[in-house]
Amino acid sequence: MIVEELRKKENVRKLYSDYPFPNFNADDPVIDNVIQNEMKFYAKYLKPGLQVLDAGCGTGNYVAAFAKAFPSTQFTAIDFCEESLAKATERFGHFHNIKFEHHDLSKPYNSTKAFDIVLSIGVIHHLEDQLGGLRNLHKVLKENGLLILYLYGKYGLFEKLRARNVILSLTNGLDWNTRFKIFDKLKYDKRFDCFRPQRYWFIPRGLRNVVKKIIKYKFSLTRNHEADSFFHPIESHYTIQSVFTLLKDAGFEFLEFNEEHEGSFQVPEKPFQDKYLNRLYSDLNSFDKMIIAENILKPTNYFLSARKI
Repeated sequence: MIVEELRKKENVRKLYSDYPFPNFNADDPVIDNVIQNEMKFYAKYLKPGLQVLDAGCGTGNYVAAFAKAFPSTQFTAIDFCEESLAKATERFGHFHNIKFEHHDLSKPYNSTKAFDIVLSIGVIHHLEDQLGGLRNLHKVLKENGLLILYLYGKYGLFEKLRARNVILSLTNGLDWNTRFKIFDKLKYDKRFDCFRPQRYWFIPRGLRNVVKKIIKYKFSLTRNHEADSFFHPIESHYTIQSVFTLLKDAGFEFLEFNEEHEGSFQVPEKPFQDKYLNRLYSDLNSFDKMIIAENILKPTNYFLSARKI
């Protein structure tokens, strides 16, 4: 099966070499706006003077936004794609509180210091060995250190997964121009609900108009996001059960979800319109409530904090 045969680290490296991600221009405030919108969550953890590792920084847009929002916090940003890291260093290497380093998360990170917090946003689900990668991050955290983790949700991204499987199967071995020609044709196939009239469905709704004005439909940027979303050779999707199993096996204790993030998992107090159903729901334990919540709400991601144990 083509999709399974593509699940190799070198194919990931090739993707991000050709289309570094997220690749916003250095002066684009898109990620800054996302961080500010979720500041209530981050401000609990990113305190002055802490040492923070951004594990899988890509082109550096996220870590730069964090560094601006928390100027007294020190960030070390690592990535295994040299082309992405070169862009990050060129754009944000002048930041006094960011240090960029080349490293592959599938291998132990032999840092000279332990970190208070590890950020891994949208990275672990792209590893061949997700548990091994998370265990490597566990090793570099201080005792009781914190992990901020973002993982893809199985139910909310099912339609995107369908489209990705078709796209990878049809375009394997072709040049990028031909791949995107096929991709553009599939976007008009109504059987794939993940494709929307706007090209920016993957950006939080409240920011789409802002993003459109800022980037003015620049081809290179939208192609980078489309490549990451639909051509990624390794992509794993999680349920609440598999999220908790991954955390436990890697040596972490779950703390809370970032419910401010668009599409992130949350547990509603009253998920049903019917009062009787809500009463039945209220009598359940917290985990069973989570099972119901993810099947009703179909989260696209699990954005959470956890503590090293």
